[in-house]
Amino acid sequence: MKSLSVLTLLLMTSIGRPIEAADFFQMTVPNAVAKVSKQAQQLRLQNKPEEARALLEPIAKENPSYFLVHYNLGLTYGAQGDWNAAISELEHAKRINMQEGLSEPTIYNSLGWAYLQSGSYDKALAEFQLAQVPGTFDKLNAESQRKVLNNTGLTLAYLGQPAKAAQYYAKAKQIR
Repeated sequence: MKSLSVLTLLLMTSIGRPIEAADFFQMTVPNAVAKVSKQAQQLRLQNKPEEARALLEPIAKENPSYFLVHYNLGLTYGAQGDWNAAISELEHAKRINMQEGLSEPTIYNSLGWAYLQSGSYDKALAEFQLAQVPGTFDKLNAESQRKVLNNTGLTLAYLGQPAKAAQYYAKAKQIR
């Protein structure tokens, strides 16, 4: 399915028509749904998670396979401090990411952060380590790579491993 989306994108680009992809990851998502998801994301970033949640919950129910709506809803729950709901939505988004072959690398850091906030340090560490797998870590920009390494260090510190934590903090400092 992803190769069909890429093929469509290449065809549209080559014939010179403007492309209006509803969603970068899942081009089959209707434009209206993608716009609401994007609007909700902006509300969350503007520190209006209640408004974002009100927009996201109904479209998440109607679109159980839409990665970004579940990812944004998970981040919104996290912004409200509801870490159990955040974990549930982010795990759902991670499953979609894997099933659809979307290769979105930030899901591991986001899910790891939710686990860390909930006190599930072993699960947090596992997610941060998944974010560091070659092929995934390389897709992250420098800022996101630093976040993953710092979060790994923080988790190791909570797990009582300060020497290992310091190694990850040092690695994070080296990334430019």
